[in-house]
Amino acid sequence: MRFALLFLFCVASLALPALVLVPLFFLGPPPYSWSAAPQAQDSVLEDGSRAVVVVLAGPNDAEREAARRRQEAGARAARTTKSLHDFSYRIDQPVPVHGRIIAVESAVVEATAPNEEALVRCLERIPGFLDQSGQNPGMRLFRNHLLAVVLGLLGYALALAPLWARMGSRAATLRPAAGARALLPDELEARFLALGAGASPFTVSREGAEIVAAWHHADSALSGLMRQARVRMLHRVRMRIDPEEKVVRALDHAAAVRWQIEGGLARLHVAWRFSLFRGISFASARAARSAGLAFRDGRVVLEPGCACSFDLDELKGPLVAVTLEAGYSWKPVVSFWRWFGG
Repeated sequence: MRFALLFLFCVASLALPALVLVPLFFLGPPPYSWSAAPQAQDSVLEDGSRAVVVVLAGPNDAEREAARRRQEAGARAARTTKSLHDFSYRIDQPVPVHGRIIAVESAVVEATAPNEEALVRCLERIPGFLDQSGQNPGMRLFRNHLLAVVLGLLGYALALAPLWARMGSRAATLRPAAGARALLPDELEARFLALGAGASPFTVSREGAEIVAAWHHADSALSGLMRQARVRMLHRVRMRIDPEEKVVRALDHAAAVRWQIEGGLARLHVAWRFSLFRGISFASARAARSAGLAFRDGRVVLEPGCACSFDLDELKGPLVAVTLEAGYSWKPVVSFWRWFGG
């Protein structure tokens, strides 16, 4: 239930900017319209600009005709820009041409000019054609205040990031049984360190103010198989004990590198991929299997070897169990900064 509510909150907070900005494009007058019935025309102005108006049977025919003209112009254009309401293009050869194609009700308007200023004047001189795009709140906002919009969205995301992090940490927190007696921090630390002794698949050590648990790569059969597959993986859990709040804050670190080397007679190809994770890891698993060729009964057969797996719960499960038994809460965090991670 906690994870479902967290998911719904994150979706709602991400959708909020769109719910605010998108309706702005539907307020105010339409971007383009006619003050009177459109009339077909094909005229050339004194500066070389050309205005073409094609009147069709209805809006659907106008959209099809506009799409055809956009395709033809795009095939010759050096640059095209398609917005919600028009299509702009630029042709550099043999002479510079700036054009715009607009489907308005049952008519298609195509204007071409040597530059953008002449293109605007050409559209203004089409009888009955109204360019009202500057009156649309959404288009005016993005045209005139794009930097402010981008900075506002960035600030909104940065303001919500600590809240997302704290809510995720709270949703993933595990608490001890009611009435459990809390041990002293030194006793809890000693229990953590004891987990890494003997044949444990991971090590536990103190590094400064933190207790760090790391998977035993060198001693793991899976590690050997992963080396054969040219994969190296690291997973560590950094923990800090808070004796006042009776909480163990845990931060996951995971990294994996995969590389491939291919050689030929005249070439050498090296490829690699790196992934890094830092934060709250709810689950992780790796598996590998070895196999080899053997000669049996006069024929070559493929014999399976050992199969190994790594489950994050093998590393974190004992840490969580010790924490809860000691009367402390286990709190995954994305940062040890209290204002951000909780």
